[in-house]
Amino acid sequence: ADEPTGNLDAENAEEVAMLMSKASRLYQQTIIMVTHDGQMADYADRILYIKDGKVRERTEE
Repeated sequence: ADEPTGNLDAENAEEVAMLMSKASRLYQQTIIMVTHDGQMADYADRILYIKDGKVRERTEE
């Protein structure tokens, strides 16, 4: 999902993020979400980002 909450107000963005998280667990499926919003990224179990053209784990520098 590319910025699934980008055009939503904070309340609805949180609701969508919670629904996506619940659906992922319920159906045991991976959801890939692209976002620039750090608060939305916090809903993820794993966070990757692109820096200098390379995919990195959030904990890497």
